[in-house]
Amino acid sequence: MTLQSFVGEFLTFLEKREERLLSWGFYNASWTAADIEVAFSEEAPAALQQEWHHFAIQGRTIAALLQLMRQRSLLYLVPDKPNSYRTRFAEGVRLTASLRQMFKESDWATGPRLVSDIKLQIAPRQYPRRDQNAASVWERLKSRCPAAHVELMQNCFFALASGKAGAPLSFSGFQVRAFEHILEQYGATRLSGSVICAGTGSGKTKAFYLPAFLRIAPELKKNEPQFTKIIAIYPRNVLLADQLREAISEADKLRPILQAAGMRPIRFGALLGDTPHKQWFEASEPKKYHWKRRGNASVIPYLKSPVDGGRSDLLWRDVDRIAGRTCLYREGEAQPDNTALYLIPTSEVPLTNFVRDVVLAESALLVKAIGTRAPRTTPQAVAPAKYSNCLAIMLPDSKSGAIKISA
Repeated sequence: MTLQSFVGEFLTFLEKREERLLSWGFYNASWTAADIEVAFSEEAPAALQQEWHHFAIQGRTIAALLQLMRQRSLLYLVPDKPNSYRTRFAEGVRLTASLRQMFKESDWATGPRLVSDIKLQIAPRQYPRRDQNAASVWERLKSRCPAAHVELMQNCFFALASGKAGAPLSFSGFQVRAFEHILEQYGATRLSGSVICAGTGSGKTKAFYLPAFLRIAPELKKNEPQFTKIIAIYPRNVLLADQLREAISEADKLRPILQAAGMRPIRFGALLGDTPHKQWFEASEPKKYHWKRRGNASVIPYLKSPVDGGRSDLLWRDVDRIAGRTCLYREGEAQPDNTALYLIPTSEVPLTNFVRDVVLAESALLVKAIGTRAPRTTPQAVAPAKYSNCLAIMLPDSKSGAIKISA
């Protein structure tokens, strides 16, 4: 068993043990490293203990394993409690149980609870079979592509159908059905919709972005006016940031193909919540929510660099902010991190100035940016009138791990 596989089984052991307390309403319980080590030695299945013995011989300890899991965001470190942990599952239940109805800030302690009771049921996660190879999937999709662009879209498909090491991917039946439907409906003038449901980690994101990227590839001509082709709406900034990194990683597979065809790369934009107003940067007591200072720059909240797999922060330098530029840098880098990424950094930037092929938006900010009333005057067009052809609405996981996507 690899360490990664062991960590998954170890995490399952912790979650099942936490379930006992959570089912009785003990939502604030936490573990120290010593507590976990004792519980593991006394209660863990013999096979799991035997696997751990192999790692212990190599010099690994439970305390070091917990720190590694914390660094990978697999465990939650409880504030103000040294060396105390909860699983993300237990912390999510605690936060849910603590929800209160609030109309003013003081209501956090006295407002009525929104959750009266919680019943938990933990079951092994199931994944759809991925038994359809890329070649057979393309044969089903080819007839749904415009005849003039079949070769380009075929090259793009096989690039997107490759893994990190270049090995071909296989797909699940629900993904292929989503590919077919979204390709058929792209650009249609009538209203249409798709709902994609599957467990967490089953490939719902791939089911939407692959056909969406395929279909916009022929529209990425260098000298034509730009317009937004895809809008993906997320309820939480953290989910948006995670999906943005994945979307950019997928789009990067298309760069050499698009370049060889004389096309430009896909350009992304992110509409984040907690976006500051311009004057907040000059205020004596800045009100920038999660924005932190680092030298002569502000750290973009939630978003990490897509270039290095999300390990580095993105910085918005003061000199660029004052000049009206929105290029973002990794610390110590002389060039912007990714010219295909454009972030609206202040609330004063009008949405009509935000022209990118793919826009990922936090739902509350999108409503604020677009507004809820019709404008008094028609804004001047910045590109030929076209529809946003793909709209994805990504909702938090339910008990089944489902995310709803409308296209």
